[in-house]
Amino acid sequence: MATEVDNLFLKEGMSTDRAIPGESLTVDPEQSQPWTSPPTFVKKTEALEYYFDYFTSEEIYETLMDTIESQIPLIDIVKIILMKDLKEGLFNPDLMLLIIEPLVFMLASLAERVEIDFIINDDRDGNEEVEEDTSMFSKISATVEDPEMGEEFPEEVQEQLESEEPLPAESVLTRPEEGQSLLGAR
Repeated sequence: MATEVDNLFLKEGMSTDRAIPGESLTVDPEQSQPWTSPPTFVKKTEALEYYFDYFTSEEIYETLMDTIESQIPLIDIVKIILMKDLKEGLFNPDLMLLIIEPLVFMLASLAERVEIDFIINDDRDGNEEVEEDTSMFSKISATVEDPEMGEEFPEEVQEQLESEEPLPAESVLTRPEEGQSLLGAR
């Protein structure tokens, strides 16, 4: 599975169907692309809160837990989500690198709450025949053995992830009232 994901990323990386340097200066401003405007998130905390809301939303939560339960490595799930959102202009590549580890930790915590066994990265299975992978995500994922929350990790998200009790079904599977976050009152 990891090689399939890496091949998909390689195919996307070699694709010529993307912006070239200076292209934004030749395109009509009415037809702006996501990468030509400022990113949606510029702070790590805001991005992590967004992903916690996204992961626990009604549309995503059950599918995400099923994916983790099917033994797809957490780093592969994070790769796919982050590359898609990078293309959509949600953040810049620097912020993407900063949130990889906390997102893997977040998925691991959500999986533990519903007692799902998970794999962080399947490249550490002791198989010597695995070829050397020098991709950016593989280098980062090698450091995600024991994820730790940094000082900028949102306290509300941290408290919910560290809580012993499982998420109540109504908080995960129902939409919060308008203006109310899944993290509770701010």
